[in-house]
Amino acid sequence: SDARSVVVAEGLLMYLAEAAVTGFLTSVRRSCAPGSRLALSCMDVDDAGRPRLGTRVDGTIRLGLRLAGESFRWGAGPADLRAFLADAGYRMLAQPDLAALRERYLDPLELRDEPLSPYEHLALAEVLSGPEA
Repeated sequence: SDARSVVVAEGLLMYLAEAAVTGFLTSVRRSCAPGSRLALSCMDVDDAGRPRLGTRVDGTIRLGLRLAGESFRWGAGPADLRAFLADAGYRMLAQPDLAALRERYLDPLELRDEPLSPYEHLALAEVLSGPEA
């Protein structure tokens, strides 16, 4: 718990209930030294606060995932994620949008036309408080 670490939660949090997401963030914070980093992906949400894909087949895909036992349970809009993480003891370091990701990673490889997922966003946060919190 006294070592600065990097924790990656990619494609995970959307399957957890909000209380479990909060519990995960608490566990990471308590297991890592202040200054540790958390890289995560997060599903966007619709007007009712439900995770969404933002495609024409959103409902069909969500139904299929629910039937397969992989329901989307949590998400946060890009504008809300900073406050959610702050409440859990983190400071947002970066939250690149699709244009920034394309410019940084795809353009240099001349992959300008590669599709990027519009429904999932990425964030990098820093642990502010350690095990005693």
